[in-house]
Amino acid sequence: MLSYPRLKFVPNEIRRFLELLRAASLVVEPTQTAAASPDEPDNRFLECAEAPGTAFLFTSNSNKRHFPK
Repeated sequence: MLSYPRLKFVPNEIRRFLELLRAASLVVEPTQTAAASPDEPDNRFLECAEAPGTAFLFTSNSNKRHFPK
């Protein structure tokens, strides 16, 4: 997604951003199965967002319709 032409990121910017993101991230293991989103792959993100230790789920404005409040 970061390589979408409309975002206009150059490969070095993407690589650096992902390095910083990995360094600041916590990998979680889902403990429950989610089926709340009409877009089935998005349920994996919901599962991670509900895992212990998770504080945030980030998505684009255009993707909000797939995530319940």
